[in-house]
Amino acid sequence: MARESAAAAAAPETTTAAAFNASASVSGIVSSLAREYTANTPQRLKVIDTYMVFCVAVGIVQFVYCGLVGTFPYNAFLAGFGSAVACFVFAANLRMKTNPKNRAQFP
Repeated sequence: MARESAAAAAAPETTTAAAFNASASVSGIVSSLAREYTANTPQRLKVIDTYMVFCVAVGIVQFVYCGLVGTFPYNAFLAGFGSAVACFVFAANLRMKTNPKNRAQFP
């Protein structure tokens, strides 16, 4: 019985340590991803990625505005949100075609 209570008392520390290691590994993964992206991505693709983030931000702003203010000019919301989505899709297509690693698929 003493062993079981000792194991139960040590369990929260193990769980906390595991959670800390998981958060440390997530931050390590994110920093490694950012470092690799900065070092290995051409400038042209970074510009396209920035435009894609802008398209997502515009879509989010339009969606939030529609939720807060209302949908009176619903056709205008549909046109604006649809154009944000379309711009994102076209930018993703452009990014795939201009990526130097995809030269074999897109001659």
